[in-house]
Amino acid sequence: MPLKSVVFTIGTLLGVGNFPGLAAETNPRFWEIPAQSLTAPETIPLMPSSGQRIALESTTVRDRLNSNSETLEDKSYYNPHTFEGKAGEQITIELTSHEFDPYLILIDPDGNRIAKDNNSGEGKNARITVTLPTTGTYVIWANSYNKQETGNYTLSWRAATPSELLQAKADQLLQQGIEQDKTSQFQAALKSWQEALSIYRQLRNRQGEAASLNNLGNAYDSLGQYGKAIEFYQQSLSLFRELENRQGEAMSLNNLGVAYYRLGQYRKAIEFHQQSLSLFRKLENRQGEAMSLNNLGNAYDSLGQYRKGIEFHQQSLSLFRKLENR
Repeated sequence: MPLKSVVFTIGTLLGVGNFPGLAAETNPRFWEIPAQSLTAPETIPLMPSSGQRIALESTTVRDRLNSNSETLEDKSYYNPHTFEGKAGEQITIELTSHEFDPYLILIDPDGNRIAKDNNSGEGKNARITVTLPTTGTYVIWANSYNKQETGNYTLSWRAATPSELLQAKADQLLQQGIEQDKTSQFQAALKSWQEALSIYRQLRNRQGEAASLNNLGNAYDSLGQYGKAIEFYQQSLSLFRELENRQGEAMSLNNLGVAYYRLGQYRKAIEFHQQSLSLFRKLENRQGEAMSLNNLGNAYDSLGQYRKGIEFHQQSLSLFRKLENR
């Protein structure tokens, strides 16, 4: 069976897997922003039922991660920062640093991790926009994405702007579509991703637009509308290339190969899978590499070139085993 990839835009929502290098528990259809290992499923409230905006005092903290900071299981350092929040407050939290790759985690008063982010801010900086679900003491973990990274950082939190709330809504729709896709609710996923695409375009968020286009391609593929899927994959590929997002480019190439495979155009599928394989290898994305190898094996099998198919499947199997992907 050919393996597809769903693209997550850079946002505050939790999902499955890790990218680059999907986590072992991940269905290979799914691609996410880089994420550290969080043990429990989490949700992010977006808007209070009343839509009321509540004032929040802006706060900025300058601090440093070092060997005396707290340590997570993945050996990355973090510093906890607390603030008092009220149910319904809509806030944006930002973590910036020129010395390490920032990572944010937000803990609610009950100790639940309700949001996380790696790259939603400028460059590699982190940003979370969320509506606080309850009143009490919240904890922000100012964290590094990579283990044992140190350096100075600036952490701030303030009332969210209307555009940030709209961005959060688009991110939530993108995640909602992924959950619907996972339970075979393809028409519902299609609708969620169409709404997300509309908002990202309104905000001129090109990364979100490209992610939505790719995911819409997956929805049409799942509905058997392969020509339509190819149209959206081609749009996402073009946009990812324009944005110089090589990971997204590789995923769109892979998905184009899958769509052409479904149409019985096996040589065309091979062309795209060879391109995705080459790019995944350059990016050192081992999961993507294994996925492309598997798909090349399928295409050669369908052409009756069984020895060639076996060769690629053996390479894929070996790599998946190294990645402990069962």
